[in-house]
Amino acid sequence: QIYIPDTSHNVVNVFNPDGSYLTQISGSATPATGFSYPCGVALVGDTLYIGNAFSGEVDRYVRSGNPITDGDFDDAITGLPFSTCGVAVDSGGNVYNAPNAFSQAATITKFAPSDFGTNAPTGTHVTDGAQAFAVNPDDDHLFADSGTSVSEFDSSGADAGVVFGNEHTHAD
Repeated sequence: QIYIPDTSHNVVNVFNPDGSYLTQISGSATPATGFSYPCGVALVGDTLYIGNAFSGEVDRYVRSGNPITDGDFDDAITGLPFSTCGVAVDSGGNVYNAPNAFSQAATITKFAPSDFGTNAPTGTHVTDGAQAFAVNPDDDHLFADSGTSVSEFDSSGADAGVVFGNEHTHAD
């Protein structure tokens, strides 16, 4: 399935790959008892992560059936900055999160799977100034777009270079 946040209606719509509508997730089981501007999603295997922006949380759902529904809510990281939006997940279940750049400096923070169920965990700072980001599932490298360049960070968070289109320069 395809999971698309609908920030205007505070739901995540679920579609089949052919585009036909299946259902929606409202976030009714989350600590905030409903989504408040869901804007970032990441699906890794049977686990769906949703950035619940105005509630300052990342919600985790673990599939029990097909599709994932409100009843599949598992846990959340709460107490994150207002406008928590971007979400990416590596193969170890670490969650990379950043607030939406329109309201705050976009600082990407990495949270461990053990941070679920906690309020306001500190996480590990990765980088500042990113407008968009993604994790490569093959090597867990994070790619962060600052608007003028894309930087690559290895799985430990170390700067692995800057990527510009088809050219790649490594940091020394």
